[in-house]
Amino acid sequence: MLRKTLECRRVELYCDFHGHSRQKDLFMYGCSVPASGPCFGGYEQKPTLKERVFPLMFDRMSHNFNYQGSSFVVHKAKESTGRVVVWREFQISNSYTCEASFCGPSQGYFKGFHFSIRMLLDMGKEFCRTLAVFSEPDTGYYKQILNELQSEQLVAEHHKTEEKDMTFTDNQAREKDSSK
Repeated sequence: MLRKTLECRRVELYCDFHGHSRQKDLFMYGCSVPASGPCFGGYEQKPTLKERVFPLMFDRMSHNFNYQGSSFVVHKAKESTGRVVVWREFQISNSYTCEASFCGPSQGYFKGFHFSIRMLLDMGKEFCRTLAVFSEPDTGYYKQILNELQSEQLVAEHHKTEEKDMTFTDNQAREKDSSK
């Protein structure tokens, strides 16, 4: 069905919906291009953060969604899941599994309660509202979210570099002390 759809139109986002028994909240699994190594069809691709824009938008538009609980790593054991197959075979970078906990939210007004049918329906509406905003990338909100993600990545990379430099300096000092 997806292959047939792609013959006549572009697919911007794929999402399958599941219940989750261990982790609380509503969250997503997505697919990121690895920092190195082949990705689609064995071709090298540069990592982008575009696959994180929709989940962060959803986090901003839904009080029950938890972006921090989301993961974008593709583990070997998950390579046969719908999101990974769609991501790899059809090169749809916005390919997700949205998980709703059987345990309910860990934040907000309903913390500690199970999700009710009403709450799940509201989350579905919030997903659709987010999809409508996401589908209009020229509005500026898409670019704002992407810029925010890129800024956070630069800060994280800077902190990693500082930590490496500090570790390197500490190790040099220890070596100097031990050689005396």
